[in-house]
Amino acid sequence: ATMSLDTIGEKATGNLRKIILLGVAFGGTVSGTAVMTAAIGNILTVELLKESVGIKITYIQWFTYTFPIWLMMIPVVWFTLLKWFPLTEDEKSFPHVKEELEHKLEEVGKLNIKEKKCLAILLMIVALWFTEPLHGLHPSVPALIGVVLMALPGIGCTRWDNLVKINFDTVLLMGVTLSLGYAFNKSGAAKLIGESLSSDWILYFLQSPIL
Repeated sequence: ATMSLDTIGEKATGNLRKIILLGVAFGGTVSGTAVMTAAIGNILTVELLKESVGIKITYIQWFTYTFPIWLMMIPVVWFTLLKWFPLTEDEKSFPHVKEELEHKLEEVGKLNIKEKKCLAILLMIVALWFTEPLHGLHPSVPALIGVVLMALPGIGCTRWDNLVKINFDTVLLMGVTLSLGYAFNKSGAAKLIGESLSSDWILYFLQSPIL
């Protein structure tokens, strides 16, 4: 969003700035619903359906179900933003943006060997996700294969010192939270705690004037 504002320049003020910032945020959120691995909420939904009611949803099934919603929501978000933040005629034209984008593309240059390797690995991961009904691999398996390939010396497209700089705190937090949730559910601890909290003495205690 900030790069878009810098490219547009002085016109990125008022409603235009609001549309760009909100459009990027909502665009990512809406698009994330169409791809199962794009958001942790999607993964949680699939796993909960599988564990709770025995419904298994593959990657391509999820995409098939959510693609119409994504296709509908993108124009809805766009027209809603234009309705709430109308643009002036001067804000609708950006004659210098094309030249600026061409200049940035020239700075980036052609794909190097590492970028080609990364693209090939990503395409392989997506292909494995879409062919899940054929091989039966959980979506996490192709993702892990891709991570390993990217980190392998000679084959990969990154270095170990870059990998160790990744902040794994959030990943570990989500993993531990999900593991504890499944452990509580499988062991019956969640049911026990729920029944304990619904006991009469708990309700009487919560209604106490002391609280």
